[in-house]
Amino acid sequence: MRQFRLISLMLLALNSSFAQDFHFENRVFDCLIGTLDDMGVDFKKGLSELEDQCIKNGILADKSGESYYLSFSNLNRMEEYNFRLQSSVFDSLKSANIKIDDERFVKCKELCKTFQNSSSYKYSKIFLLNTMVDSLKKSGNFDLEDISSSTLKILEPDDFENEFYKMTTLFILTAAVNSNKESEIKLPPWSEDKLPLNIESRNLLIVHVSENNDTCTLNGRKIYIDSLVTIIIKYIKSDPKDTSMPELKPVRIDLIGDCYQSQLVISLSNERSTRYDTYIKAFELLKTAYSKARDEKSIDYFGLKFDKLSQQQQDAISLLIPMCLIEKETTR
Repeated sequence: MRQFRLISLMLLALNSSFAQDFHFENRVFDCLIGTLDDMGVDFKKGLSELEDQCIKNGILADKSGESYYLSFSNLNRMEEYNFRLQSSVFDSLKSANIKIDDERFVKCKELCKTFQNSSSYKYSKIFLLNTMVDSLKKSGNFDLEDISSSTLKILEPDDFENEFYKMTTLFILTAAVNSNKESEIKLPPWSEDKLPLNIESRNLLIVHVSENNDTCTLNGRKIYIDSLVTIIIKYIKSDPKDTSMPELKPVRIDLIGDCYQSQLVISLSNERSTRYDTYIKAFELLKTAYSKARDEKSIDYFGLKFDKLSQQQQDAISLLIPMCLIEKETTR
């Protein structure tokens, strides 16, 4: 609960600073840090770790203000890079068990509101930044080039040296990159001959990932996302006596002989509000389920796990348990 209070205070702070000098920005940043029992040690660590991720993935060259400015100048080129951020600052904060001083929290909240109610607020850079972010959120259009040009119309190079603006623009930068990657979510391509032309309803398993990070739906039934591996393995193995389960087709495969091939096809879909890392988690869990099922069959037929087999043996197991995934169009 305290973590959510901190987040609400941070969001209020982003609405509550003046722009013409750094006096108020510094006061807000110091106020925010001052609400934490450890004086922001864990919070700053979370910011630093996120910066490290950005540097590792080529989003930032280093942690200098100049690097931030150059990153926004080249933001439209981010789509050329193959990366994704593993976590957000808020994720880091939630896992850090941060403690907030109640009295200082109230005082800081009052300070932020005082700034926000000032007649100068609507002329501040931070107000313009917040208006820009609100507009992006409402439109759902996280075009990197638009974000780049809009941010640089508001902030000057020197602004990126200030801790408050570095924190603010780090949030904007990572949100923009993740949202842009989210809109480009695509499963690996699957050739036409790997998917049945006519999929029987019993063979189709529909996995839908929504904005809820803990659950998804499986053929319309709500389940915990962490249970996907166990459930998918059950569907891969199937039961030839159960007509409600995916079909096991009798085939003959080189190196294996007569066997029963899984006919399972999984349709994976998401909503526009689905977090990118949640979608990827579901996708990785599906792959894990297939990997475990293939390991089991590899041991049964060849005495070794799948990654220890020869290429011909791996091809045989892949034919026995084909990983047939299709991506359904993103829903609203």
